[in-house]
Amino acid sequence: MYSRTSLAVLALCLASPALAQEHADKDLDEIVVTSTPLNETRETLSQGVSVLTGDDLKNRIEGTIGETLTSLPGVSSTFFGPGASRPIIRGLGGDRVEVLVNGLGAIDASTVSPDHAVAGESLSVKSVEVIRGPNTLLYGPSAIGGVVNIIDGRIPTQMPKDIVDGEARLTYGTNADERTAAGAVTFGLGEQFAGHLDGSWRKADDYHVPEGALPGGKVVEHSALKAKNGSGGLSWIGQDGSYLGAAVSRTDSLYGVPGEEEGVQIDLGQTRVDLMGEARMDTSLIQAARMRFAWADYKHAELEDGETGTTFHNKGWQGRLELVQQPMGNLTGAAGVQVKYRNFDSVGEEAVAPHSKTKQVGGFLLEEYDLGAVSLQGGLRLDHVDIDANDINQSRSFTGLSGSIGAIWDLTEDVALTAHMSHTRRNPTAEELYSNGPHLATGAFEEGDPALGSETANGIEGGVRLHGERWALHGQVYYTDYNGFIYEADTGEVEDDLPVRRFAATDAHFYGFEAESDLVLIGTMQGGLHLHLQADAVRAGMSGGNGHLPRIPPFTGTAGLDYISALFDAGAEVAYTAKQDRVAEFETPTDDHTFVNAHLVVRPFQAMPDLELGLRVKNLFNTVGYTHTSFLKDVAPLAGRDVRFSVGTTF
Repeated sequence: MYSRTSLAVLALCLASPALAQEHADKDLDEIVVTSTPLNETRETLSQGVSVLTGDDLKNRIEGTIGETLTSLPGVSSTFFGPGASRPIIRGLGGDRVEVLVNGLGAIDASTVSPDHAVAGESLSVKSVEVIRGPNTLLYGPSAIGGVVNIIDGRIPTQMPKDIVDGEARLTYGTNADERTAAGAVTFGLGEQFAGHLDGSWRKADDYHVPEGALPGGKVVEHSALKAKNGSGGLSWIGQDGSYLGAAVSRTDSLYGVPGEEEGVQIDLGQTRVDLMGEARMDTSLIQAARMRFAWADYKHAELEDGETGTTFHNKGWQGRLELVQQPMGNLTGAAGVQVKYRNFDSVGEEAVAPHSKTKQVGGFLLEEYDLGAVSLQGGLRLDHVDIDANDINQSRSFTGLSGSIGAIWDLTEDVALTAHMSHTRRNPTAEELYSNGPHLATGAFEEGDPALGSETANGIEGGVRLHGERWALHGQVYYTDYNGFIYEADTGEVEDDLPVRRFAATDAHFYGFEAESDLVLIGTMQGGLHLHLQADAVRAGMSGGNGHLPRIPPFTGTAGLDYISALFDAGAEVAYTAKQDRVAEFETPTDDHTFVNAHLVVRPFQAMPDLELGLRVKNLFNTVGYTHTSFLKDVAPLAGRDVRFSVGTTF
């Protein structure tokens, strides 16, 4: 059961109906969610959805996608230091959360281990979409926990409003002497061609933690980093909204892995090519056809005192085609096919996984029927995966059928109920099957199980959406039952002087809630003084009372005030993270902590309304905090007080 604290914060959220929104003249609920083929808004989806864009994204953006999203309900992170952090959604991470870049996978090694950063993370992203819960019908088995879609605008899909549109931003953080710079421009080349250039740069020293967070010091050694990212794109854009474009991007980063006396660093690089297009066909059957293709060459080396120990390679490509059907009365829908190829290898004395090739093909059908007050959504997806590890004479094949059905019931103009049911299948990865060796960065000897089978999940979710002129509320509750849930278990054994972590399968269940609200105290939904409240919790355990699963995030609750005006925006929040004492065998509990954060954004020049000067304070009272979901929670606590100064503009 939930603690009294978690129930009290949930009750407070429900008693103050509202939803934290984008501080702009366009309601966040009306922003199109591009992760769905039908380009719906969050109000027309039966699952929990968050969209970060505009000022809201600027106020939250961090150097990694995991840390950027931790302030959203139901989202936490793997936090492997400032250089690597991947999102965890409703307690699920790794290969169960699909991190997309413009609708296609990141094609990196971030699902292999939490010390591997997401390639292509950029400080100049346009928006981030988070869809919680099973979304397998759209993006395959790796989306069984949810989808994070990073939209960077590298391929223009429409002509710029002016001859040149762009933005630039500089930031300095005091905690780790962190300096960042990011900029992007989109420009017209005649009447039907548009180009795009962007880049970002980040450098930071070892970060500091509060007194008492670490024995014998306040500096997390080997946590320094430097990273750079750049891309260029070109598109043809038709008068009817059709377009075809391409982009080339390059990512390089060098970051430390805390907790290793040898001074382990990861030197990461990726070159990526993207193609994207949409044809407005307007035939009797097909309304539009969308194509996406990405190829990437990824490599990172784990360095020990500057010398290469183990190198990870991942070359792969992904292709996706979606056909959006013409409306047939009240029926709309889309069908699609997606193909993936992955060639993964690790080379060196501590190569934890053998060379493997993974091929996947999937097809999906998504339909929506509008009955007036009730809208029904449903679909099917069929996937086939081949995993070949020829060097060890091992191969596996999996075929799985998944389905879901959802409904939205508009009780009134301001009140809606949602429901969602799903049956999904996820296949084990090559690493879960065949890992067998020491992994220096994680400080563990990792063992796979070649006999692992597919895991299945049956889930239900219900939600409520309330809106008024001065308030809004979104809330969801969910329950998912897993058969053959695959997890990385601490065994208590030791091999090569390292603790052994072994991939195993068990029946398990996950359940929890998310709630977020926004109440206008003074002004309107687009400005004035707002009260924001949110809370979330997840519980996860093995079926039959056989114990808890490891690294499950604890309850969190946040309360904040924001003032929004033409001249300045200001805000402060109190963010509480509960202790986590529901732990697996050999896992240690984590204490609770409360952070106070504040920000101020000033637009000082009336003649330059888009020029902003920012001040942001994280962990104002220098409180000790730990991330329970991190393998490094004891050696890499959360950062102490950090004051960040920024200057940015759009044009």
